[in-house]
Amino acid sequence: MFATNWFRKWKILPYTGRRRRQRTVTNLESLRRDIETDVHLRATEDLLQSLGTNATHGLSTTVACDLLDKTGPNELTPPRKISNALKFLRLCFGGFSLLIWIGAVLCFCNYLLEYGTYGEASTEHLGLGIVLVGLILVTAMFSHYQESKSSRIIESFQQMLPQKTKVLRDGEKKVLSVAELVIGDIVLLETGDRVPADIRILECQGLKIDNASITGESIPLLRTANVHPTNNLMEAKNMVFFSTDIVEGNV
Repeated sequence: MFATNWFRKWKILPYTGRRRRQRTVTNLESLRRDIETDVHLRATEDLLQSLGTNATHGLSTTVACDLLDKTGPNELTPPRKISNALKFLRLCFGGFSLLIWIGAVLCFCNYLLEYGTYGEASTEHLGLGIVLVGLILVTAMFSHYQESKSSRIIESFQQMLPQKTKVLRDGEKKVLSVAELVIGDIVLLETGDRVPADIRILECQGLKIDNASITGESIPLLRTANVHPTNNLMEAKNMVFFSTDIVEGNV
């Protein structure tokens, strides 16, 4: 029905995008409520009706634009960025470094007290204090370099996420940015595509998904459009998840 040339496609339905959430929703209980859903258990017609969409025509452009304004773009919210100077100061004065600072301050105080009392003082305590301060600075610089390197690697992973996807809008196939996906969109995927959102499968045969990015499983998992009773969303066979890969299947 959706196959063209040698490509193999599936018609699938996102039940939720990776929406931009308010920063106030940060507690664990809120996160748990966010994933409590019966979308994998509901009948196809009932689900389509509740989302106001159609399996053959998809959403209208007007409705999709309204939903996009209401729910926000379908993308991961980046963490709040901290300046390099603040990161370096945290490394200098946080954790075990704070104990070393206490030791360095005691060394300096001992040197000053001895000098003020006797008019002269041994340089041992002064030298030890300087060594401790140097140790803190060198350790902080090394840790900052390691964190910066890790941050660059994580940012490079963002380039691996899908940038474009095919959807049905107004009964036509359109190529859109992944960020423009909304709840209720009918998504068309081909073998080798990366899944652009958490999706409920409507039609497929022999569909296999690589879930390694989520569960670490190296063997592709078979997926189906049939409803299987399970309360665990991650175990539902009629669901595919954001950033996983389609490796096999046909319509």
